[in-house]
Amino acid sequence: RQRQRQRRGRRGRRGRRGEGGGAMEDGAKRQRKADAGRDNSRKRKKETPDELEKRVNALESENLQLRLQLKVGKETVQRDAQEKSEITVQLDEMIQRQASDSELQTVLETYVKKFSDYGAVRTDSIRRHMEQLER
Repeated sequence: RQRQRQRRGRRGRRGRRGEGGGAMEDGAKRQRKADAGRDNSRKRKKETPDELEKRVNALESENLQLRLQLKVGKETVQRDAQEKSEITVQLDEMIQRQASDSELQTVLETYVKKFSDYGAVRTDSIRRHMEQLER
């Protein structure tokens, strides 16, 4: 075993004859590899914050858009509830004063168009939302 160690020492680090050069070349190679590794590490560290910043900006933008949609959605629900209440009060008043069937029918048709699941207003609203989602 001692002889094997001695032979390795004579041949250089790699253990084969003709390779490895001398201590001077090995040191220079090591230094170049270390410098290259350090440069690559610096590049990676520099790129990572840039990528993270882009991602943060995109997420902030998406968050703002979702908040606006939520706010608009809540406002729409509140406005719809208010309008339903107003139409209901109007119908009650019309019944109390014994309005004609044609007057009642006109108000009821308006209510159905606006608030039924398949009414014109809801259908149009759903179509707009679907177009926005597709974008």
